[in-house]
Amino acid sequence: TTAGGALNYDFQNSGGENTDKLQFRIRTVDDDVTDPKSSDWAYSNKYILDNKAPTGDQLVMTPSGYTTQDVEFKFVAKDPTPGATGVVSITKPADIDALEENLTTGVCRYKVERNGTYTLGLEDAAGNKGN
Repeated sequence: TTAGGALNYDFQNSGGENTDKLQFRIRTVDDDVTDPKSSDWAYSNKYILDNKAPTGDQLVMTPSGYTTQDVEFKFVAKDPTPGATGVVSITKPADIDALEENLTTGVCRYKVERNGTYTLGLEDAAGNKGN
């Protein structure tokens, strides 16, 4: 609030958390008691609210049972926020060979040569991390 007037502001998220874009609006208000006036609302650009970690799903391993061969696994990396830019990086242990890592489609294929538990890290453009 300023002397002789006020500043109104708020933000709108019409679709709820992570379902739409966030937008700010602002206007001035003259607090003249006899003839109050307000300016029109001025709107900001719309922004995507992205606070969900990326995920990997549709995991397929070949071969799927016991084997003495190398194992290939495939999954799809996804950013669960509608309209977000998607997964921008994948980190993996050094002993995993990347056969395909397409961040545009999210399709990723890797090969491992030894038994073990392997964790891959996913990061989206907003900096959210998942694995």
